[in-house]
Amino acid sequence: MTGTPLDRDRLAKLLGMFSSDSDGEIVNAARMAERLRRQSGLTWHDILRPVPEPRREREVESVDDALDLCEAYADLLTDWERRFISTLRRQRTPISPKQVAIIEQILGKVLRDEARAA
Repeated sequence: MTGTPLDRDRLAKLLGMFSSDSDGEIVNAARMAERLRRQSGLTWHDILRPVPEPRREREVESVDDALDLCEAYADLLTDWERRFISTLRRQRTPISPKQVAIIEQILGKVLRDEARAA
């Protein structure tokens, strides 16, 4: 549950005070930073986690676009799917309709997982 929106600029200034030569100033800055965190209802893990980029619609206009996107999210794929995509990159013959259908399945998985993560 969140409370007051976290003032990240103020938090950054308080954290910058940790380099002070005055122990009292450091302790005071730490207490104020903790107060900001507590009021926001966030954990330190929540605050330090990278903020995701806003999701934008993916434009997939060609097989190459689909392969690029699948490769960009290779961590979401199985070993077999990664090998399949990699093999298609090296394939010299035209991609078959069956291969296109498999690419579409893999791409659908990538887009669902990406949307879930956003």
